[in-house]
Amino acid sequence: MNKLVKKTIILGVSGFFLGIFVGMMISLLTGPGSFDEYLDSVSFFYLFVGGVHGLICMAGTIVYDIEKWSIAGATFTHFVLCMTCFCLLGWIQGWLEFGSALFWTMTVMEVLAYFIVWLIMYLTYRRKVGKLNEDLARAKGK
Repeated sequence: MNKLVKKTIILGVSGFFLGIFVGMMISLLTGPGSFDEYLDSVSFFYLFVGGVHGLICMAGTIVYDIEKWSIAGATFTHFVLCMTCFCLLGWIQGWLEFGSALFWTMTVMEVLAYFIVWLIMYLTYRRKVGKLNEDLARAKGK
């Protein structure tokens, strides 16, 4: 099996369970007071949808491993993938209406989060490239 495909599957499976966990935590923090009340009110459909969201977003991080792509291109692709997934799953669950205040709030938050991720990755890779260039210069000087 291709190394990239294997990594995508591993990321997707772990993302599925992470999505379920995050969905449960959000529901517990915003929903009923106790865990027993939560289990009485939770729908396994919502847990599954949270898992699907986690799966798509985690498996989608594979775009950062495509060496031909820039960090900005990979980040934009991952953003579109996750935002599309978020909107479709929110719409399917019935809590997100396109064009609503919640939709625009979530969109702005997502754009800000992705800009921060891109900036951190850009600065990290810039530092790595600078160190590699220094090492090459030292190696040539010897």
